[in-house]
Formats: sequence, structure tokens, C-alpha cells
Amino acid sequence: MSDEPKPPVPSQQPENGADETLGTPAAGAQEAASAPPAAKGRPGRVTGIVLAVVLGTATLLCFGGLGVGYFVYYRVSEPDRSTPAVVVRQYLQATFDDRDKSKAARFTCGRPEDIGDIEQKVADIAGREQRFGIHITVGWENFTAHENKQTATVSARLTIQVPEQTGQPSESFQNWNFAMRRQNGDWRVCGAQQTG
Repeated sequence: MSDEPKPPVPSQQPENGADETLGTPAAGAQEAASAPPAAKGRPGRVTGIVLAVVLGTATLLCFGGLGVGYFVYYRVSEPDRSTPAVVVRQYLQATFDDRDKSKAARFTCGRPEDIGDIEQKVADIAGREQRFGIHITVGWENFTAHENKQTATVSARLTIQVPEQTGQPSESFQNWNFAMRRQNGDWRVCGAQQTG
């Protein structure tokens, strides 16, 4: 055995990979100290942000779509009251064809019952239909409008067809004048009178 002394053995492991026996850092220790710490992955946070943006955009699109849908529905379902003759046509349709007072009210100044002559004609037709078990048809034509700024008069001819036993309907013609008034920019039927 040799008489040479052996270097002392350290009792603890050196930190950071330093070689205490030589007094210099180990080969990879200097690189590890100067490199930034490795970024820990946060996939949950990124996914959450992306999901929030997607859901927010979808919500805005849904509310925007609802708004557009309501606007389109309103424009389509709102009756055209831009001219007196168009309003009289729609009023006659609601009154004689549909026989719907709530629909007819959309075209009148007040209640449809306030237009007494037309209401009397509807009651007369309904009474004859019930008494004889028939369906009487009312048509209209020859509209003429005389319009001022806030009032107008519309003349029209009503054709009343009553079924007969022969199978051929009998027809009668009646001329009517409709008094119109503009309310909030829309034309309304305020009165009606048979003229012949």
C-alpha cells in the first residue's frame, strides 16, 4: 500500500452539482443557473380564455339574431296602413272574409262597432247565413281615394253574392264611402256610409 495520504471524503453531497473537491461548479450546473426556470404548462387557463371568448361571441350572435328576428317579424306582421285604399281593402277583408273584429280593429279609428253601417251589414249577412244555412260572399272593387293631409275619403263598390237553389249566385252591388283619418302616420277607417 502506498504511503501517500488520501484526500478527505466529504460527509455531505455538494449542492447545485458543485464539485467541492475541485472548488469549481460541475459541468451542467452553470447552464442550469443561468437558464430561466422551465415554464409550467397552464393549458386549463388558456382553454378557459378561449372558451370564454367563444361563448361570449355566441351569446352576442344569439342576442343579435333575436333582435333581427323581432324586427323582421314586426315588419312582416304589421299591416300596411300607408294609403287609404289599402287600409279599406284590409279592413273589408278582416270584416267580411275573416269576420275577425280584433283584426278589423287594427284598421279603424276606434272599435269596429263604431262603424255602425258596416256592422249592420255584417249582422244582416250573418243572420241570413244562419237562417238559410248558406255562405254569403262579399267582394270589393273600384277603389277611388280622395286624400287631404290628415283625412281622406275612399269610394268602393261591394259585390254581395248569395247562393240560390239553382246553383247560380245572385249578385247585388252597393257603393260605399269610407271616411279616413291619419293617426300617428297611419291611415284608419273612421266611418262608412252606403251611397247606392
